[in-house]
Amino acid sequence: MPFKALLRDQLAGLLGDGSHRDTRRTFFVHAFSLMGISLCVLFGIYHYWVGFEAMAAVDAVAAVGAGTNQLLLRRHRRVALAENVMLVLFFGFLLCCLWGNLDGTGAYWFLTFPLAAFFLKDLSTASRWTGAMTATLATLALLQYQGIIQTGYTARALTVLIAVMLTIALAVALYTAALNDAERRLAAKTLHLSREILERQSVEQTLRQAEEQLRFLAHHDHLTGLPTRALLYDRIDQALALARRNQGCLALLLLDYDRFALLNQRLGHETGDAVLQATAKRLRSVLREADTAARIGGNRFAVVLPEANETIAQAVADKLRAHLSRPYRTVQGDPTLELSLGQAVYPLDGDDRETLFSVAEKKLQREKLDHYAPRLVES
Repeated sequence: MPFKALLRDQLAGLLGDGSHRDTRRTFFVHAFSLMGISLCVLFGIYHYWVGFEAMAAVDAVAAVGAGTNQLLLRRHRRVALAENVMLVLFFGFLLCCLWGNLDGTGAYWFLTFPLAAFFLKDLSTASRWTGAMTATLATLALLQYQGIIQTGYTARALTVLIAVMLTIALAVALYTAALNDAERRLAAKTLHLSREILERQSVEQTLRQAEEQLRFLAHHDHLTGLPTRALLYDRIDQALALARRNQGCLALLLLDYDRFALLNQRLGHETGDAVLQATAKRLRSVLREADTAARIGGNRFAVVLPEANETIAQAVADKLRAHLSRPYRTVQGDPTLELSLGQAVYPLDGDDRETLFSVAEKKLQREKLDHYAPRLVES
């Protein structure tokens, strides 16, 4: 990213919400690299001019390292690596100045190192680098005190510098620890709130599912899952209203098994329940999605066929007879039941729900009598 664009983004971040963390890091690496190249070139020329060839060589190495950082940023965008390289170069440059500064001045340059580490990294990193610099200075001071080496600083200057650097490192470390502790407490509170929210959502979801289940059970038969009489009445009223508005038609079918009580006596109520459940499945397989099948009694079922005339109603009735008269496979056997059916069509047989039910019920009872009559004659 060009330096001008980084500068523009950095200023926008400082004036705005200040959340451009990656842009800020790249900006400071660019700035320190460019500043390092400029200063190292100037110092190199000066040191070479006054006859400090060794320091001039150090300046040249630092300038090359800062230039390498520019290549890392421009071509590979290795921001973290460029930050570490910059800090190592600055660290080494200051230590070289420790020998090159023969008159003992310029100790304040070491105080810029924590600031550079903070801008290039963060507070925690600045504390560690400052501690490393302080330990290095203390080692050099000890070696100078023992006469092993000789730097350009007096023992007093080194002592003051070490004390200041140590104070900075400890202050930053304590401040960072306080921030980390606050972040940990905030993270713990956030985690606790998140768990409470998840638990509340789980409870709400459970209650919602229970409410939906209760609502379903209130309008559906618990054995077959078909709508109950109340829901069937509502579907019929809706279909009648639609038929009246569009001048259409609908059909109502009532279905009942003959001698179903005898089946319960011979094979047991569990077999009867299995037959009713199988009947519900067969009804769903025959009817359309717009049709409604309901269980309105023990073995009594009703079917509503919207937009169905007498011909369609008769065709559906024949299909239902064929499907429901097939044997049922149960644990106790494969019983075959005879089906009685009555049908009523709007508006031919009536124009309200009660009349349609009455007509369909009469036809159902008439068909039951037709089924029983031959057996009565034989007996």
